[in-house]
Amino acid sequence: MTKFKKITSLILALMLIACVFCACGDAQGDTEETTPAPIAPKTADELWQLSMDKMNSLKNYTLTTSGKMKFDMEVPSQVPGFLTSKTSIVSTFVGTAAYSYYDGVLRHLEESSSTLTVNGKNEQSSCDITGYLDGKMFACYETNGIKNRFYSNVDQADYEAFMLENNDEGIEDTMNSADFGEKSFSQNADKSWDITMSKPSGETLDFLKEMTAALSGLVSVSDATFAATIREDFTVSAMRVDFVLKNEQESATSSMVIEAKVENVGTTAVKTTDISRYTEVDDLRVLTWADDALKDRLNADAGKFELTLSQKILVGAEEYKSNESDSGIFSSEGGYNYKITSENDGGKFELSYKDGKQTVRSLDTDQSQTSDVDELSARAFIKGLLDCGEFSIDNVTEIKTLSDGKYQLITTRPDMSFAESITGDVDAGSLMGSATYTFTVVDGKLTECERKINATWRANGTACSVTI
Repeated sequence: MTKFKKITSLILALMLIACVFCACGDAQGDTEETTPAPIAPKTADELWQLSMDKMNSLKNYTLTTSGKMKFDMEVPSQVPGFLTSKTSIVSTFVGTAAYSYYDGVLRHLEESSSTLTVNGKNEQSSCDITGYLDGKMFACYETNGIKNRFYSNVDQADYEAFMLENNDEGIEDTMNSADFGEKSFSQNADKSWDITMSKPSGETLDFLKEMTAALSGLVSVSDATFAATIREDFTVSAMRVDFVLKNEQESATSSMVIEAKVENVGTTAVKTTDISRYTEVDDLRVLTWADDALKDRLNADAGKFELTLSQKILVGAEEYKSNESDSGIFSSEGGYNYKITSENDGGKFELSYKDGKQTVRSLDTDQSQTSDVDELSARAFIKGLLDCGEFSIDNVTEIKTLSDGKYQLITTRPDMSFAESITGDVDAGSLMGSATYTFTVVDGKLTECERKINATWRANGTACSVTI
């Protein structure tokens, strides 16, 4: 279920981002004016704009977000004569984000936790803490009880710029009321407002679809209903988004709901944290820069790449080496497709995919073989080539800045399926390993990524290792 763990981690991370109005308010002062505006909105668009203007002016508030995704599907049996099996994946999420300015000094804390269950069994639990306190940016990533804690000294102005850079699409941009085809609003007895918007299109629909991008080929967003309660002073009190998901597999059903509430307006007190329990790194922002750059490449609809791969396997005193070079191009124009030329010790091959068909052709003998492959698997194949270790910030144990735009990150627990395929028929037992990533980022774009994956195991009492 590694695939679904990765899918839900992405969706849950996006849930919190989706509901953040603004990472930093005006640093002047430490109180909020809550005098009701002497304006009576005449349309839902006007009400929403007044609310967004008010929320973006706030200097202190706490946002609480929760969400749930449920995905049911029937998995065909790989054994002839056996029935399909039903799989139910449920992921739940809760998060809080507190922003406060006191005498121009920023304090910021975000905490989130999530659980993933498959057929009622808890497969993964995680907790993330990120924030800024007394000139220090800090983060704690915990997955199934394993924690990685970091901090770095960052000037407040630089941190504020970093937050604005990484939250440049707040809810006021991504939930544009003009993009909704159906809208209604009304005022309650306590002078608060209720607003409901559905039938999204344009950039708003594109943003909502991004939340399920990792499920491409299984589900997509076909509609969503957004509802909010807005206080008399136009601050948001609560929000809810109900997604209508279109299933690409007839046997699948799915649902996704996000809820949020805003509290402590003007009075937020951000908790402190014990920095002595964290490891100091050069610049914690590197983690986000590298991760975002890699995601941009992995989620691209089109691109080209050059890969070189070297492998060394040690089984006792025996050593086996192999080398491979790949050149590929992929695109979603006219339906997802790719073409890769691969040269290794066994010869030169061309691997292509189009219209649900994957063809492997030997460029040495001109013999070919074609098989049916679904689009989800085809996309996963390209992503596997571009990130064979499945990079995850939760697994990062070391962060280094090698030079301007060049970063090195060391992870534990990389995906070992790549190494397992290399070991072939050897009884590899349990593979343990680590990975070193070196990212080169130019103008925010990932231009080069080097990976070194090391795995060790014992087979029949013999020490073995593989280096990729």
